[in-house]
Amino acid sequence: MDYLKEIISIVDKNKSKQIEIVGQDSIKDRKLHQLYEGILMSEYKSDSQACRKLYGTNDLDKGYRNLKSRLEKRVLNTLFFIDVNLASYSDPRKAYFQCYKNMAAVKFLVVKGGKKSSIKLAEKTLKKALQYEFYDVAIPLLKDLRQYYGTLRGDQKKMRKYNDLLQQIMEASSYEEKARGMYDMLASQFVRSKTIKPFHIRMAREFSEELEPDLDKTNFRNFHFYAHLILVLRYEIENDPPQTIIACDRALSYFNKIGFITQNQTFTFLFKRFTSHIQLKNYETAGKDAQTCLELVEEGTWNWILASQFYMVLLFHSGRIQESFEFYKKVKSVIKKKRIISEEAKQFWNLIEAYIDYFIRVGEIVLPAQKRKPRFDFDTFIKGVPTFKKDKRGMNISVIVLQLLFNLQQKKYDEVIMRTEALESYSSRYLRQNDTFRSNCFIRMLLEIPAANFNRTNLERRAEKLYEKLISKPLEIAEQPQEVEIVPYEVLWEFVLSSMNTSTKKIKS
Repeated sequence: MDYLKEIISIVDKNKSKQIEIVGQDSIKDRKLHQLYEGILMSEYKSDSQACRKLYGTNDLDKGYRNLKSRLEKRVLNTLFFIDVNLASYSDPRKAYFQCYKNMAAVKFLVVKGGKKSSIKLAEKTLKKALQYEFYDVAIPLLKDLRQYYGTLRGDQKKMRKYNDLLQQIMEASSYEEKARGMYDMLASQFVRSKTIKPFHIRMAREFSEELEPDLDKTNFRNFHFYAHLILVLRYEIENDPPQTIIACDRALSYFNKIGFITQNQTFTFLFKRFTSHIQLKNYETAGKDAQTCLELVEEGTWNWILASQFYMVLLFHSGRIQESFEFYKKVKSVIKKKRIISEEAKQFWNLIEAYIDYFIRVGEIVLPAQKRKPRFDFDTFIKGVPTFKKDKRGMNISVIVLQLLFNLQQKKYDEVIMRTEALESYSSRYLRQNDTFRSNCFIRMLLEIPAANFNRTNLERRAEKLYEKLISKPLEIAEQPQEVEIVPYEVLWEFVLSSMNTSTKKIKS
C-alpha cells in the first residue's frame, strides 16, 4: 500500500488538468484534426500545401506553426497510451514496450522524490528486462539499484548482488556492441549505392572471421543475432546463395536450440533464405519460406509488404503468372485498407500493375468471366521517362523494358527505336560490366532490335552470343525488390521474340 500511496501522491501533485492526446479533439480543434488526417492520408506533401489548405495562404504564419506544434505535442503524448497488449503483438514486443515505459516512470519517480516506489518498479522491470535480454534497459536500472542499496541503504549484500550482475551484463553487452558496430558499418556501405566493391567483400570477410570465435564465448542472444547476420551478409555480398542458405540455417538452428527466438529474428533469416532460394530457382522451397514469412508478420506492416513484393517476384520467376494476379489483388486491398506504404513500395507496385496489364494484353493472364481489367494508366506509363539515378538502376531498367514491350506488342516501331536509344544512353552512363552483368547483356540484346529490322530470325542470330552470356550468370538478388529482375530477363526475351515479325520484309520506321 505504501508503494501505491507514494505514486498516487506524486501523480496528484504533478498531474495535468487535461491529458491532450489524438482523438479527443473538440470543435475548436477542427483544424488540428484536419492537419492530422491530411498528413495520415498523405494529402499534404509539404507545410506550404497544408497551410494553403487550412488557412488559404502559402505564408507559414504563427497560426499554422502553432497548430503544427500542438499536433506534435499531442501525437507524442498519444504514444504513451498506445495499446501494447494487442493480440498481434508477440510477448517479446509487449515486454519491450512495457520495459521502456516503466524505465521512464522510474526516472520520473526518482526526480520527484519517490525513492521507494521507483526502486520497487525498477526491480520489477529488471526481471522482465533480464528475461528478454533488454540490456539497454537493464544496465541503467542496475546502476540505480546499486546506488540505492549502496549509498542510501547501506545494504552491502544487495549492493554487491546488483554490482556483480551489472559487471556480467556489461561484459556480455560488449560482445553485442562489437557485432552491432560491425553490422552498422557494413550495412552503411549500401545505403546510398548498392554497388558492391572489392573492399566491401574484404570487410565482410574480416568481420565474419573475427566474430566466428566469439560465437563460442557467449550465449548473449543479441550478439548471436548480429554475428550470424554478418555471416549471412558476407555470402550475400559475395553473391553466393548456397552459402547464404547454409548461414541462415545455422542461425535458425542456434536460436531454435536455445529455445528463444523473436518473430523479427526468425523473419530476418527466413526472408534471406527465401530470396536465396529464388536465385537458385528452388521455387518450391522458396514458396514455403515465403508463406512462413507472410504468416510471421502482421498484414500491412513493412515486413509484410517486403515479403509480399518478393513473393510476387517468386510467382513471376516460377511462371505462376495467373496466380500472381490473384495475389496482387490481395496486396492492393491490404495496402488500400492500411493506407500507409513507403514511396519505394509504391513504385514497385506501380511496376507490378504495368506487368499485370501487359500479361493480360498478351494472354498470359485470363480474367474471370464478367471481370473488368484493373485500371491502369497505360498512356502515362508509356510516356513517362525514368529519372536516371544510379540508386534506382533496377527500377529504370524495368520501366524502359516494359515500355519497349508495350510498344512492340502494339507494333509502334518508331517508339521502340526511341526507347532503344534511351537504353543505350542509360547503359553507357550508369551500368558497368562487373556491376550488373545480366542487365548489361539484356540491354545489349534489346539494342539489336532495330538493327535486326524487327525480324525474329535476325534478332535471334544477332543476340545469340549475348544470350549465352546472360544465361551463364546467376540471378542477382538485392535487398529491395525493385532492384532485381522482377521478371527474369530470359522470360522477357521470349516475349520480345514473340513480338517480332517472321517476315523478312523491311520495316518502315
